[in-house]
Amino acid sequence: MERLYRELGPAGLKIVAVSVDQVSGEEVLDFANELGLTFDVLHDRSGQIEIDYQTTGLPETVILDRDGVIVHKSIGPVEWDDPVQRERFRRLLGIAESDDSSTDASGDATATQAGESGG
Repeated sequence: MERLYRELGPAGLKIVAVSVDQVSGEEVLDFANELGLTFDVLHDRSGQIEIDYQTTGLPETVILDRDGVIVHKSIGPVEWDDPVQRERFRRLLGIAESDDSSTDASGDATATQAGESGG
């Protein structure tokens, strides 16, 4: 996800990872920093996000379009920067595959991941 975010963040891609671990917020932040994550990482010890998005496994990723409509759910690990996934996000962002400038920032696509921080 970090590689995808670095590539498409300038074009409007927003990624929010949500830890549901029963650890301190500091531990979640330390884990995110250890991984070098530059997208937002939130902590929901209550697990409310699992109810709100009806998650069934961890990690689980929910992709929302610019209007906040769920367009895809994925359970388990995914190589988000593989060509198929990159094309999915480019389409959501309105970027042609050949447009490497990633300058179309007219809107945002958001990937929200509910999962464990590993801490």
